[in-house]
Amino acid sequence: MNQYNQTRGRSFRIILLSTIIPAVIIPSLLVAAVLIYQLNQNHYKQLTTKMQIKVQGLAEKVQTDLRLLAASLEQVAHDQNVVLVTEHAIFAAKVQDRLRQYANRNPIADITQVYDTTNWPVESHPQDYEMFIAKPLNDIFYKLRDSDSDLALFFQLNTQEFKTLVEQHTGTAYPHDKFIIVGVPLIKRFEGLPNQKTVVGTIVSVIPIDKLISRLPISEQENIAFRYQDQDIATHGQIINNPDDFLFETVELTLRQIQFEIRYAIPKQNAVEPINKALITVLTISLIIIVASIFIAFFMAKQLSQPFNNLSELVKDYSQGDFEAQVPNFNYAEFQLLASLMHTMAGTIMESRQHLEQKVAERTEALAHSNEELTVTLQKLKDMQRHLVESEKMSSLGQLVAGVAHEINTPIGVALTASTSLLSRIQELEANLNDNRLTRSQLNEFMEHLRQASEITFKNLTRAGDLIHNFKSVAVDQSHEELRRFKLANYIEEVLNSLQPQTKKYDVTIESEIDLAIEMQSYPGAIAQIITNFVINSLTHGFSQAQHHTIKVQSYLNDQQLVMIYQDDGKGIPQQDLPKIFDPFFTTKRGDGGSGLGMHIIYNLVVQKLGGTIEAESDLGKGVKFTLLLPLIVEQKTKH
Repeated sequence: MNQYNQTRGRSFRIILLSTIIPAVIIPSLLVAAVLIYQLNQNHYKQLTTKMQIKVQGLAEKVQTDLRLLAASLEQVAHDQNVVLVTEHAIFAAKVQDRLRQYANRNPIADITQVYDTTNWPVESHPQDYEMFIAKPLNDIFYKLRDSDSDLALFFQLNTQEFKTLVEQHTGTAYPHDKFIIVGVPLIKRFEGLPNQKTVVGTIVSVIPIDKLISRLPISEQENIAFRYQDQDIATHGQIINNPDDFLFETVELTLRQIQFEIRYAIPKQNAVEPINKALITVLTISLIIIVASIFIAFFMAKQLSQPFNNLSELVKDYSQGDFEAQVPNFNYAEFQLLASLMHTMAGTIMESRQHLEQKVAERTEALAHSNEELTVTLQKLKDMQRHLVESEKMSSLGQLVAGVAHEINTPIGVALTASTSLLSRIQELEANLNDNRLTRSQLNEFMEHLRQASEITFKNLTRAGDLIHNFKSVAVDQSHEELRRFKLANYIEEVLNSLQPQTKKYDVTIESEIDLAIEMQSYPGAIAQIITNFVINSLTHGFSQAQHHTIKVQSYLNDQQLVMIYQDDGKGIPQQDLPKIFDPFFTTKRGDGGSGLGMHIIYNLVVQKLGGTIEAESDLGKGVKFTLLLPLIVEQKTKH
């Protein structure tokens, strides 16, 4: 018993510690995480705002410098001395002064040249670049001359060829390789003809991007990237090899027809230093709280374990069925109250158990009685369903009898009329014979009439006999479940002939494609019932009397099994109804007398009586197709 108490006490301590310690540690960690998150969010928010303001200011600075430069270059281009120098060298001195003034006002312009329409340099500043032919700028010259505007246009030039040409021309190393080209077409206007003008050349100014960046108000520690078409074309500060190590802010810079980006970057290591200091402080405080909480939890667990041990002993006695065990004394009122309540509950449980046992016995008896009633009801339902199925079979047989009777009535009526006419002629012949008035022509006429009447009577009685024979064969098979051997083709032909009274009401053609050699040992009545129900179903649900229809019955052998296919070209069956057609009492013409058992009978005959399978296929408006797989030999079933 002592070992049991100690084991239960240790388990309680573990549970108590695992409850109290997380209850303190988790909130402490959550508070620390929230503080760190807030500090981090505020820090990054402030840092992002500063970076946005910084990069926006840099973009505005670049845009202002380039716009001022463009405006200054436009003034130079609009000077008629510059325009006329493309045709007359006498204006060269004045043009040099204008280019020098432009270069002094715009120190970021490295090379400025005036070109004629043949892309030949006319004037340059600095003058060291006279006769310098910048072939990489040819496309720019063409675009400027085609622009039909006297405003400056911007172009981006990023080619090693231009740098190489400059170094070859000057004989010295050229420190720049990325450029912005500012160009203005030189337009000659004619006095008195304001709409008459012609482009006589271009003036272009080459601005190295690193020069442009050098004028920005940034320190050595700041990182700037000048980007064009998602590529860095000039940088300041650290080379950003790994973007994951930096925080970025980017702003777009639009220079008329082209767009650049200025990216401002700060190493993440520099950004997280303040956060790391705050994190150390918060974690230190949290660790102190956690250590103190662990000491408090161990003390509380030690104090509370003994009462729980006593309670566990009481519960153990109750679990073993000793509901009269004595309640121990506790030092805590709450535990004493709990023990008393448990004792009261134990007495209630004992009474409830006795009452429950009595209830179970009563309910078991009632359930057994209900099961007996359900069994009887189920058997009645099965008998009723079997009676309905048999009634449906006899109904179809009755329709067959009525149809055959109607068909027999016609040939018998014709035969009766012919015999009546013949009797009248015989009486007339006897009268002439008795009066000695019989002539050879009268005798010949009588013989001809006798021959015709005999043929009519023979043909119609023969037709009536065939109908009776077919009906007898089919009707006997349907009314007697006899297993016998028969030729399938001949038998189905008899079944189809017996259905002529029903099919003649419609414009329908029945095609039968059955191998004459197929012989079955089966239940012909079941097959007759299946074919009959198929045909009646087509006539009732699928065909219209105003249209011509076709029914096709096919049979062939496949791996010692008979494959029978019945299909028509009627209305078809909707896809949502196709899975339900074999269910009992499912019909779409219940108001027109449909019972919903025809297809159910077919399914039962195929699956249960003949031991085969049946599948239905149909598309609305395209008829229906039934495929039956039947064994050639059906074993005699023992009746119980």
